[in-house]
Amino acid sequence: DLTRYGPYPTNYKEIVTKWLQTQLIDATSAQIEWKGDPKPADLGTKDEHLYGYLVEFTVNARNRFGAYTGKQSHGALIREGEVIKGLGFGY
Repeated sequence: DLTRYGPYPTNYKEIVTKWLQTQLIDATSAQIEWKGDPKPADLGTKDEHLYGYLVEFTVNARNRFGAYTGKQSHGALIREGEVIKGLGFGY
């Protein structure tokens, strides 16, 4: 349903990679492993929907001490060509 989820993000890897540069301490070190193609999702609450395409991936990147954190699972909800919500970023 295009009106609900928006257009399918064919360039999702580029969208997420660009967005990660604003999320990670050392984005150039990021090793991303994609966990399948984007899927339509609603990450809102029962009162307020948040529709988009969910992309799941793991990231191994350096932290502020220069050490790799190990693979961590994340998700990004994409709508209209940008990430509108990130999952698994608690740091």
